[in-house]
Amino acid sequence: MSASRARKVFVVAALVVVAVTAVLTLVFPYGSDPGAKVVWYKRVPAFAAMLGFFGCVIMVPAVKTLAKKVLQRPDDYYSAMERRLAELTGPAPGTSLADPSAPSEAESPAGEEPGEPGKAAGGASAVHQTRVAKGGGHG
Repeated sequence: MSASRARKVFVVAALVVVAVTAVLTLVFPYGSDPGAKVVWYKRVPAFAAMLGFFGCVIMVPAVKTLAKKVLQRPDDYYSAMERRLAELTGPAPGTSLADPSAPSEAESPAGEEPGEPGKAAGGASAVHQTRVAKGGGHG
């Protein structure tokens, strides 16, 4: 099923649920205590269903927007962290501060395989290996 067809089916199903709830509210009214004060929204058929439906319709895009602004990291988040770490701890052997992931040809770290600048044989970056060698740990 395509995405647009699935969306149409979902919208139709949601509207059917709201319509059935409205009809059932008219047929079986709740809160039928004769002495109770009736507030205005109790007189509106299917008010609770409509409030819930439109509340979700408003809440889902709002939460998605909020999550993108608060939780989502930039695409270069981890490489920027490595650059910042290199600035704080000094460059790894064979790298410069300008580009910590590109060691020079003459000073490539021990165990580096050709074609993978900045990566040692085990897959760890030169910055990470330097941090571990200095006692910085693996975290």
